[in-house]
Amino acid sequence: MLMVDSLVDISDKKVHTTFEILPDNIFAENGVFNEAGLIENAAQTCSCIGAFAYYKAENKAIPLIGFISSIKKLDFFNLPEVGSSIQTEAELLHFFYSGSHSLIQIACTIFQEKKLLLQANMTLFLEKVMP
Repeated sequence: MLMVDSLVDISDKKVHTTFEILPDNIFAENGVFNEAGLIENAAQTCSCIGAFAYYKAENKAIPLIGFISSIKKLDFFNLPEVGSSIQTEAELLHFFYSGSHSLIQIACTIFQEKKLLLQANMTLFLEKVMP
């Protein structure tokens, strides 16, 4: 399930996305978006930086599959209500790119308006999907 609605801004080092939490979302429970949903939104936002690097290196869109390799830091502060929008910002800390796969370490923050929801440092493994 896609957990990013719009890509607000992206560069080699930073990305900013938004996401509206709909009532039928798999991570919506008792009127709020749960912790697992926030982690998935963070991971999908962070993966945009890796996908952007592949796009720049190969000058075309590359299908990728990704996994959370590790979470070094994870702090939850609030859970957003269903029907609200969240804004996710991520900054690249380290990047290993081999051509067919990459490891990226990212610092990520999620807000609902100005209310802090999550701060995390995670490592993602991204790999090209071979035809």
